Amino acid sequence: MGDAKSSIVIVESLITFSKLDTKRIKAIVAFLKTLTDARYEPLLAEQEAAAKN
Repeated sequence: MGDAKSSIVIVESLITFSKLDTKRIKAIVAFLKTLTDARYEPLLAEQEAAAKN
């Protein structure tokens, strides 16, 4: 699992290099989170907290 900065870079790249708007990217991210194994879910919470700082 990458760190918060790498996640931000990925989202920024999607916005820059695609025709996806922020709403669609958030929808894709939300969908991908549903595919996350239960053992990695705590890492998502840590990553989201780090991204807010």
